[in-house]
Amino acid sequence: MVECSGNLFTQRTGTITSPDYPNPYPKSSECSYTIDLEEGFMVTLQFEDIFDIEDHPEVPCPYDYIKIKAGSKVWGPFCGEKSPEPISTQSHSIQILFRSDNSGENRGWRLSYRA
Repeated sequence: MVECSGNLFTQRTGTITSPDYPNPYPKSSECSYTIDLEEGFMVTLQFEDIFDIEDHPEVPCPYDYIKIKAGSKVWGPFCGEKSPEPISTQSHSIQILFRSDNSGENRGWRLSYRA
């Protein structure tokens, strides 16, 4: 089990990656990342570079996934090899959740954000 929760980002721009990126991410991880800016800012997220999260041909993202929450809005779960479109969250406080199961060798993801 990998400890990768409680990562807090308070700058107006930044980069967030899966653990060990660009090497394969560890198995059985539950990660949370929070972007918390002052009220009035709106955060936009953009996936960059490699996007590689284990997926399944018939079921959407049953094993590993990344999910993004802003208030009551949720984007995802995302997985596979095609990165999601840029996400305009319309919010200043965002939570990013990343989960992996105990199998697979995938390289993970990297995203940049800006306010």
